[in-house]
Amino acid sequence: MSVSELRAPRGLLTPTRSADLIRNELEAGNTDVAIRVMTEMAGRLQLASDDGLSELQLSPPTTGRPEWDTFLATVVMWDSHKRGLDAPSWTDRPPLVSEWFVGYEQSTEAGWREVVRSETPAEFLGRGILIREKSLGIR
Repeated sequence: MSVSELRAPRGLLTPTRSADLIRNELEAGNTDVAIRVMTEMAGRLQLASDDGLSELQLSPPTTGRPEWDTFLATVVMWDSHKRGLDAPSWTDRPPLVSEWFVGYEQSTEAGWREVVRSETPAEFLGRGILIREKSLGIR
């Protein structure tokens, strides 16, 4: 999938569509594109009106990787909380067994993990996912 395919439709990138795209990209070894799908979904979700969120109630298929399933669920939970809404029941997932530093698994820069941790929203920290809030879109 190309970045232009992500940019084409400007509507909500649903969790179901995102899970399918992420699974395909992970199977193809395109982790960077899978991250882009997730951050694009987060950004579009933030732009959506509350009345356009009915598709969020549908539990998406698995991405094929537990950490990505948890990441997807946490994006939806985080946005729901920011809106003052109850998160869909399918977003209730246990924390990851090991902390996941999204996109920086190979980083050796001293102190970078702590910088990212300090900028990670509480919902993600609680699930063991480290990602800077500004990487998740526009809020």
